Amino acid sequence: MGLIMSIDGSNGVAKLRRFLSWAELIIYIGEEMFNGLSFWPDYNNVSPLHLCDTDISVVIPFEKVIGLAFVFHVTDPILDCIQGIKDTYQVSSVFLHGQMTIYHQKSFLSFPYQQPNGLPTCFPSSLFKELLTIKQRLQICLSTTSKNDTFSESCRIDNVNLLTWFFIIKDLPREVLVNEKNVIVKRTFFQNDMYVLEKRRCKEISFHLHLPEHLSYAQSIFGTFAGIGSRKKLKCSLIQKSLSARTQQSQVISVVDEHNVIPFEAVNEVEYLRRGIILKYVPEEQTLTLNVKFRKVIKWELFTQQLTSRNISFMPGDDETDQRYPLHCDTEVFDKKIYSINISTRMVELQDGSVIPVVDVINEINRLCT
Repeated sequence: MGLIMSIDGSNGVAKLRRFLSWAELIIYIGEEMFNGLSFWPDYNNVSPLHLCDTDISVVIPFEKVIGLAFVFHVTDPILDCIQGIKDTYQVSSVFLHGQMTIYHQKSFLSFPYQQPNGLPTCFPSSLFKELLTIKQRLQICLSTTSKNDTFSESCRIDNVNLLTWFFIIKDLPREVLVNEKNVIVKRTFFQNDMYVLEKRRCKEISFHLHLPEHLSYAQSIFGTFAGIGSRKKLKCSLIQKSLSARTQQSQVISVVDEHNVIPFEAVNEVEYLRRGIILKYVPEEQTLTLNVKFRKVIKWELFTQQLTSRNISFMPGDDETDQRYPLHCDTEVFDKKIYSINISTRMVELQDGSVIPVVDVINEINRLCT
């Protein structure tokens, strides 16, 4: 994985600046250089996955490029809402191989670009924003207090690019049946002294996610909590008036809360209605329609079963088998956070500029843990 630095069209190659996973960094440097240390989390069950920016470049042919990667810095607020979405990564550090040093700092522009006025014509940035819009509209449909007997909601999203639709369906499981049919769309407009209603037939593509084997795919598009909504309403007041104002209101899930859930089950002999998510896309109109059919869940035991099926845990425990010392960007020793680690000299620089040996950091961590 890497950031495209230059493109040589005549030779069909691109130069990338590499992003490395923990396993790739170990292979590049050598496991003996780490000796019981870790510099960022590398748990496989964490999403977005952690990577490290580097100054290592590589030249690859165009045919080796297989898709897009959406890479963010750990300080980007967007990380709060993309847990579980495919092809997403987070970076806290940069490795400079000439210095053999890891710095806990931001060394790149997040992709998609996080500034509101940046890269307005970059289609991958637009694609990801459309994905987040679809995800949010689904969450709104599921987070309803409606008492209708069918427990169903629907919404239409306009101006969904065809490339976004291709990205959504490119990893669609084989067992998901894709349907095509003709639908009637209408358009109204004024022409000279006339008011015109126009109808025409267009192709609509749709598929239904409802079986247990569809759940992992739904999570890759809509996030880890795909198919789960709350019937509790939170109040959140934005007092600040600046354009960049941001606030949050959260509340711990309680055993007395009611939820709306898409069960992703094979058979239900009691209900006739199949609970699931139906996506319908009209390419000519660039409109996407979400039809969501869910179940109201009151019993805590039934709700926790849904969390278990999605590999969600309220209290993730520490990995007791991991005995490495965490020299991460948020690790504090001597009341200061770690800024850099020189792997060759095994010296650590803190945010105040002081430099201390790794062994002293280890002793301090041991003292803090006792």
